[in-house]
Amino acid sequence: MDDPGIYRRLVGKFNYLTITSPNIAFAVSVVSQFLLAPKTSHWNATLRVLRYLKKAFRKRLLYSDYGHTRVAELFNDN
Repeated sequence: MDDPGIYRRLVGKFNYLTITSPNIAFAVSVVSQFLLAPKTSHWNATLRVLRYLKKAFRKRLLYSDYGHTRVAELFNDN
């Protein structure tokens, strides 16, 4: 890549987004491994994550709160 700083900034922003979008955490961890010497293929992977985020902007993950008793029911030996 001509300017690896652009790659590093974009991956850093993705890293911040993993807080609100945990579905991209694995992809971000993979592209984060190449911060020192990114290549064109790594840049293409970050663009793919960016396209995914653009398409999935309106979709959200839904987490339900079953409380601590639900976990106790799952591991109850009785």
